[in-house]
Amino acid sequence: MAATYDFTDKTKAYVADAPSVTLEDNRFVVMRNVVDFAEQNLAAAQSAQVLIIPANTLVVQAGIRCITADANANYNLGDLGTDNSWFNETTAGDTANAVVMSTLGTNATFYSSANALVLTSVANGLDTLKVEVFMVCLPSAIDDKVKKPMSN
Repeated sequence: MAATYDFTDKTKAYVADAPSVTLEDNRFVVMRNVVDFAEQNLAAAQSAQVLIIPANTLVVQAGIRCITADANANYNLGDLGTDNSWFNETTAGDTANAVVMSTLGTNATFYSSANALVLTSVANGLDTLKVEVFMVCLPSAIDDKVKKPMSN
């Protein structure tokens, strides 16, 4: 599945700066990004990359928090392989401050190569929805980019 838009590409005008995260071995990390579909609309069946999943990372939970509601919001959250691997056809975008999370550990996935969290519009398209997308992950020590904790 190819994403139509990439909300992780800082060269695009519609992409806000995401908070930077330092990955550390043996420490859970929350990665998040705010995505505003008023800046870049999605038509029905279109998708957008919303978070980069680094190689050698165990993602234990993923979810969204609605910031600005969209009455037509109906979407999946998945990865580049399966558009609904984290959850299927939520309408959480109907209500501001609604939060939807995958069941902790149920869909936990180890990504040996880099991937992306992908939000896909199911039926009506997204034009006013603004969400905070997040994932709880555990980086692996086999990735050289992961900082090793200091020993005493």
